[in-house]
Amino acid sequence: MGFGKDMKGRASHEAMLRVQDSEIRLLDTIHHFVVARAENDKKYATGLSRMLAATFKSDNSEFKECCSVFKAWDVIVKETDNLTRTLRSNSEHLTNNTAEVLSQLIAEKKAARKKYLEERERLDSDFAKVQDEMVRNKMDYAKTVARVAQDKAKFLELQSKGKIGPKVDEAKTKFFQTAVRLHKLHNDYVTSVHQAKEHQTMLRDTALPAMLDCHQDGQEALVHKTKYVLEDYLRHTDSCAEDFQSVTRNIGDAVQSIHPGSEYSMTFIDVHKSSMAPAAEFSFEEKLLDDYKGSLKPGVLEMNDLTYEALQAKLAKVKEEMEELNTRITRTSSDQQKASLEVNNLSAVVEESPTLDNINNYLEKTRESESYTQDLLEMEGHMNRLEKLATLLKQPLDDLGSDPVPLASDLKDIMSGTDGSESSSVSGLPPISPTSGTSQQRDHHFMKSLSKMNPFKKALKSSGSQSGGLNSSASGTFDDDNHSSISNENGTQLDEEGGGLVAVRSKTSRSSYEKSELHPTTSNGPGSRMSMMKMREQGQLVDMDSNEAKSRIADEGWFHGVLPREEVQRLLSNDGDYLVRESKSKKTNESQFVLSVFWNGHRHFIIQFSMERGWHFEGAAYPTIQELVRRQFDSGLPVTMKSGAILKRPILREWELLNDDIELKMKIGTGNFGEVYKGVYKKSMEVAVKTCKDTLTEDQKLKFLQEGRILKQYKHPNIVRYIGIAAQKQPVMIVMEFIPKGALLSFLKLSGPSQTIRQLTKMCVDAASGMEYLEGRNCIHRDLAARNCLVGENNVIKISDFGMSREEQEYHVSTGMKQIPVKWTAPEALNYGQ
Repeated sequence: MGFGKDMKGRASHEAMLRVQDSEIRLLDTIHHFVVARAENDKKYATGLSRMLAATFKSDNSEFKECCSVFKAWDVIVKETDNLTRTLRSNSEHLTNNTAEVLSQLIAEKKAARKKYLEERERLDSDFAKVQDEMVRNKMDYAKTVARVAQDKAKFLELQSKGKIGPKVDEAKTKFFQTAVRLHKLHNDYVTSVHQAKEHQTMLRDTALPAMLDCHQDGQEALVHKTKYVLEDYLRHTDSCAEDFQSVTRNIGDAVQSIHPGSEYSMTFIDVHKSSMAPAAEFSFEEKLLDDYKGSLKPGVLEMNDLTYEALQAKLAKVKEEMEELNTRITRTSSDQQKASLEVNNLSAVVEESPTLDNINNYLEKTRESESYTQDLLEMEGHMNRLEKLATLLKQPLDDLGSDPVPLASDLKDIMSGTDGSESSSVSGLPPISPTSGTSQQRDHHFMKSLSKMNPFKKALKSSGSQSGGLNSSASGTFDDDNHSSISNENGTQLDEEGGGLVAVRSKTSRSSYEKSELHPTTSNGPGSRMSMMKMREQGQLVDMDSNEAKSRIADEGWFHGVLPREEVQRLLSNDGDYLVRESKSKKTNESQFVLSVFWNGHRHFIIQFSMERGWHFEGAAYPTIQELVRRQFDSGLPVTMKSGAILKRPILREWELLNDDIELKMKIGTGNFGEVYKGVYKKSMEVAVKTCKDTLTEDQKLKFLQEGRILKQYKHPNIVRYIGIAAQKQPVMIVMEFIPKGALLSFLKLSGPSQTIRQLTKMCVDAASGMEYLEGRNCIHRDLAARNCLVGENNVIKISDFGMSREEQEYHVSTGMKQIPVKWTAPEALNYGQ
C-alpha cells in the first residue's frame, strides 16, 4: 500500500493536495499555540518571582531548624524558586528553538507541496503534448487522404477524355505532390499513435508511480520532524503536579502514537484511494483509408523511395537519444545507490537518537535519495519507450536488407505514361539502392531522371520547397474601446483622514532587514558593515526590502497588492475592518506598505521600517509585516494612540488573483487602457486578460477597475464570465473567460452570409436575454455594440466590455455626448442624454 500503487487517480491527487494544505494549516496553528504557551509561561514565572520577592522579606530562620512547619515552608519557597527558573528556561527554549524549528518545518512543507504539484503537472503536460501531436497528425492525414482521392479522380477524368495539354499535366503534377505528402504523413501518424500508446504506458506504470512514491517518502520524512517538534514541546511543558499528570499522559500517548512510516499508509489512503481512469485506446483509424487505393496499410510503416530516408533519419535520432539516456541512467543509478545506503544508516541513527541534527540529516538525505529514485525510474520508462519505437522503425529497414528501395506502388500506375504524351515512366528509372552513394547523390539521381518527364518538373521543384506541415491559427478579438482601470496609491495621500497621524518614512531609514543586527549575515570582515551602509546610502537596499517583504506576505489573504486606495475603501465598511496593500510615494516613487483600517472612517497607516528595529507603527517592532499585523490584531491595542483604530476583522481577497498564476500568451486586441491578451490561468484554464497601463491617470485606472467590480456581480450564460482581478503587482489585470470565436462584428463579416435566419435570430435573443438580466440588476451597459458582443461555443452570444457601464436605475450624461456610441444608442437617450 502506497502512493505509487493506490493514489494515481485524479481524486487521490486532489485528496493529497487537501491533506497537505490541512497539514500546513495545522502546523501554523501549532506554531501560534507554542508561541502563546511560551509567553504565558513567562508571565506565570514573573508572577511567581514577585511573590517570592515578598516572601524573602519575611525572615523565618530563627525557627527553621527546629520547627517542621518552618522547614517545610523553606523547602516550598526554594522549590518554587527552582520552578520559576525552570519555567523561564522552558519558555525561552519554546520561543527560541521549538517555534523556530516549526517555522522551518512549515516552509519545508510548502516547498514539498509545490514540488509535488509541479512534478504532477509536468508529467500530465508531457503526455498532453504527445496526444496533441497524434491528433494533429491524424487531422493532417485525414485531409491529405481526401485530397489524394480528389486529385486522382480529377486527373483520371481528364485522362479518360483523351485530353492532352497543360490541364492534364497540371492535374498529374498536383496528384503527385499530394501523394508524396500522404506517404510522409502516413508514417508520421503511425509513429505518433505508437508514441502516444507507449508514453501512456510509461506514465501509468513507471513515471507517475515513481513520483508519487518519492513524494510519500518525503512527506513521511517531514512527519519525523513534526514528531520531534511535538516531543520537544512535551519535554519543556511537562509538569509533576497531580492535576497535570493526566494531561501529560494524554499528550505523551498522542505524541508516541505518531509513526512516520505508516502516517499515510493507514486511514488516509483507505479513505481516499482511487484508480486512474481507464487507459485510453490509441489505434490507427482504418476508415481513413476506405477511399484510398494503394500500398499503404493501416498501422504499418510504409517502406518505399518516398519514406526510406525519413525512416533512417528517425531511427538514427532515436538511437542517439537512447545512448545519451543510457549514460544518464548509469550515472544516476550509481548516485542513487550511494544515497540509499546513507538513508538506511541515518534511519537507524534517528530511531536511537532522535535529535534535531540527526533528523535534519536524515531528511536531507531522504530528499536526495528520493530525487535520484524518481529520476531513475522515469528515465528507465523513457528508455523502454524508445527501445520499442526503435524496434518499430528498424523492422522495415531490416526486412529491406541490401535490396533496392522499392518505388511507391500506387504512383507507378499513374506515372506509367498512359496519356500518350510521355512514354517514359518512373517505373523505368533504375531502382535506388539503400547503399549506393550519399543521400544527396540519390536525391540528385532521382530528380534528374524524373525531370525528363516535363509534367513532373514543376511538381519536383514545388515539392522540394514545400514545408511538411499544415499550420493554421485562429483567435478571437476583443474591442476594448471603453474600459477603465485604477493604479497604485501615491504616498502623499497616506495620512489618517480626520486629523490623524501623518506617517512619513525617510529613504535612509529603510534597509534590508535580513542584514540588520536582528538577523546578522554570514559575511565576515571589517568591510561587511561598511559595504552595507554604503549600499543603504546609495538607495540600493530600498527596493530589496520592498520586494522581500512583498514576497513574504504575498500568500496572506489580507494582502491586496497594488489595489488602489479608492477600491480598498469600498472593501472596508465596519469598525475594525483592515487589510494591507502596496503603494508608491509621489515624492520618492518608492514602494511602501500601508495598513488600511475602517475606524470612524477610513484611515491609512504607512508601515514604518528601520534597520535597527524592523517593521513597526508606534510600539514594538517585528522582523516581518505578518508578525507585526498578527501581534497588533492579537493585542487588541490601537495602531496609534491618536487614531484609536483597533484591528478586529481582516478583509480577505475574494476575487483577487495572484499575478504569477497568469501567463500571457498572445495579444488579441488593444483598448483605451491597455492591451488585451489570450492567456492561461493556473497552467490549465484559457482566459482573456485585460491589462492596465501604469502610465494612465488615477481616474483612468479607477475606470479600468470599475469594469471588474461591476462584472463580478453577474452570472448569466449571455454575460462574459468574470474570473477575477490580479493586483498583486503591475500590470493590474482583469481576467475573464476566453471566448474562442471573438467579436460578433468580425464573426458576421466573415460568416454572416452563411448563417440561417433562425441562427441570426437566436443571436439576437441571446443578446436581449443578457440585457434583460442586466436591467433587472440596475446595470446600464451604455455600449451594446456588435464589437462588444462575443461569440462562444455553439454561437452563443455573450455581452462584454462594461467599461462605460453604470450601476444605477437612471443615468444622465453630464460631460457631453462625445463618447456615446451613436449607432448603437436608443433615440430617446440621444435626444435627452438620459
